[in-house]
Amino acid sequence: MPSCRICLDDEDEINCRCNDHEPLVGLTDNSLVRPCSCRGSSTWIHLCCLLEVHLKCESLNSLECPTCKQIYFGEVGVTLARQNLEHSQRKKRSSEKYGCIATSTALNNLASMLSDIGKYGEALPLYEQSLAISEEIYGSNHPSVATSLNNLAVLLKHQGLYKRAEPLLERALSLYTAAPPGSNHDSQLASALNNLALLYKETGRLQEAFEMQERCVRLLESTFGSNHLQVASLLNNTALLLVEMGRYHEAEKLQRRCLRIGERQHDAHHPGLLNQKGNLGIILKCLGHHKEAREYMEHALTHLRNEGFSPNHIWIRKFENHLQGMLPSNSFDEFDHARKMIIPASESYFIEFHSRMMDSHPHHPNSTALF
Repeated sequence: MPSCRICLDDEDEINCRCNDHEPLVGLTDNSLVRPCSCRGSSTWIHLCCLLEVHLKCESLNSLECPTCKQIYFGEVGVTLARQNLEHSQRKKRSSEKYGCIATSTALNNLASMLSDIGKYGEALPLYEQSLAISEEIYGSNHPSVATSLNNLAVLLKHQGLYKRAEPLLERALSLYTAAPPGSNHDSQLASALNNLALLYKETGRLQEAFEMQERCVRLLESTFGSNHLQVASLLNNTALLLVEMGRYHEAEKLQRRCLRIGERQHDAHHPGLLNQKGNLGIILKCLGHHKEAREYMEHALTHLRNEGFSPNHIWIRKFENHLQGMLPSNSFDEFDHARKMIIPASESYFIEFHSRMMDSHPHHPNSTALF
């Protein structure tokens, strides 16, 4: 029986993503949740205990678990981000400038959390508010403004608004390139490069996209090493771009490397890892290995739904689209070597980087790639 890592109580409601439990419809204060990649005795925590502990954090807007160092995700992440926004708005009344910075940060982070679970309509006005505040405080050429531009552009791309998204991403890339080196410079630059590459992919500029992705991988491998989670995210994107280019065996090799990194560092049902497993299923489908492909995609889809991901989320729609029309799992043996099936070019299945801000160092906001 799971118990809360703070109060050790095991008698309250359970909200989890395990096969033997049904998730709650919505969260309550007594929900026992798994909000991050912690394992063992640190896996479970009551939502009310988490909210209380998080309020005592040195930097609320980090939205990072102090134990596993991973970003909180799902509805729990949204709940924490809403609490942060309320807290920052109280700060604004006591200290106008710092309060505005904290509010901009909290708006950005709440929007990122909402976008991550597919609630794009709720996220859009929050990103726009965050951008407006950042430009008012810092001026139009500050890296903090680039972060807001980057995230707003990703959301617009999700909605197919490529002509609105591209100039925002180009402006963000220009600001990051011109910024002085800092602790997050390479990560921020890679974020903008990655997201612009994904837009190029969506608009049919595959070779430009591939060259930009390769540049991203080299940049982050030289900065963080070859086994970093951000490197895994870029490998995922490069692999699926290779699929678009018809280079399926190269894609499979990269995607399996991506999974080896993720499986060492994530809980088995972390949304980012689930997405990457489902993406391996897409690659295997293109290679004609339909039985294995279906198993990977069904596994990802089931657990993403259990995490509370909206039916409108691009990952949910992606796997549903690929599974639609495929034969039942037990009917695939005789079709393992069937002809290759090409992924529709219009479908979005890559991982964007959303930059989270932290208001503890307002002139050099930290950003973390969520994948």
